[in-house]
Amino acid sequence: MTRLIPPSLAQFCVPAGLSGPMPVDQSAPADMPSVVTAFFDTGRAGWRVRGGESSRFRRDAQDYLAAFERLARLKNPMVIFTEPRFADAVLAARRAAGLIEQTRVFTIDCLFEAPPVAALLRAIAARMTPRFRRFVWQPDLPEFNEARYVGLVCMKQVFVTTAIELGAVATEETAWLDFGYCRKDDHFDPAEPWRFDAGGRMNLFHIVVLDETPIYEVVRSGMTWFLANQMIGPTSVWADYADDLDAALQALVACDLVDDEQTLMFIAWRAAPEKYRLHPLPPMGWFSTLQIYRTGAPPPAIVPSRGKVHANGPAWWQEFLVAFKRERRRLKALARLALGWNDARVRSAEKSNRSSGAAPVMFNQLPRPRRPSWRAPRKD
Repeated sequence: MTRLIPPSLAQFCVPAGLSGPMPVDQSAPADMPSVVTAFFDTGRAGWRVRGGESSRFRRDAQDYLAAFERLARLKNPMVIFTEPRFADAVLAARRAAGLIEQTRVFTIDCLFEAPPVAALLRAIAARMTPRFRRFVWQPDLPEFNEARYVGLVCMKQVFVTTAIELGAVATEETAWLDFGYCRKDDHFDPAEPWRFDAGGRMNLFHIVVLDETPIYEVVRSGMTWFLANQMIGPTSVWADYADDLDAALQALVACDLVDDEQTLMFIAWRAAPEKYRLHPLPPMGWFSTLQIYRTGAPPPAIVPSRGKVHANGPAWWQEFLVAFKRERRRLKALARLALGWNDARVRSAEKSNRSSGAAPVMFNQLPRPRRPSWRAPRKD
């Protein structure tokens, strides 16, 4: 079967800064992973929802670069994929942390125009139809509107396998961390490398109790079960993991559905749970993995949440709430149009009075449309 997610991006990569294989540190412990991350501009600063309003998920490229300045202090070997225009800032952040020797940066120019990536984006965009958005409960989420965003997050494991293929990974374990992972300074201990025993399997982290919710309902709810901003496993298993996620996306689009990588992880785990180790995180613990799960830390006692799908009642109630919110947005848009029409009436009346020399007219002096009467006609 032809792959939907490209297996490698190595042919499009150009080294920036230090080149050549990552040096092997013989003194490094086996449970110290290399970290792979990537940053490509998806146009997020200009995201808008239907009606032209700004998306609440908008974020500028500078926000990501500021977050990476914090992540760059992590004392693990790091491989970064990015656009040529961001390479200097990425290298400067690692150099400022004194970690440039443990850093490899690869640039890809016009990633979204590369033939295998462009084909992936076309397949994703073809499912983002108006009918599909009427099906989901949160139609303004980026995973239902932004093909570049979905395509990029679905290639996280591809960046990892590409880094391995290019010889930039020299450790027994490899982790993915999002480029913007460190929104604050306290997400990890900068004094020492992050260490974690993967146990020979891919390790995934979740914030919602994993149950038997059908995948179509997972997509429809727009809710997060697995967190994809961090993943870790033996370097040798990432290629197999990439195959599993590609199969998951193919299954999803075959049903004319689309979602981000978090749902692909859910599908892959259900298909072969023996391949994975799962770790719960607290409901608001999206960025707590490096603090909670590390070698030497006490075993956490965490109970993930049940999730909004179950907490907010049955599906018919969710559908009612979505329909109500959708109609409320339309009513607000109509109200704005009505206010604009009234303002135009006032301006027109004032202009007419100025030209005739009459006194200014107040809004309550304007003739109002006659309200229709619904009384039954009188019978004489």
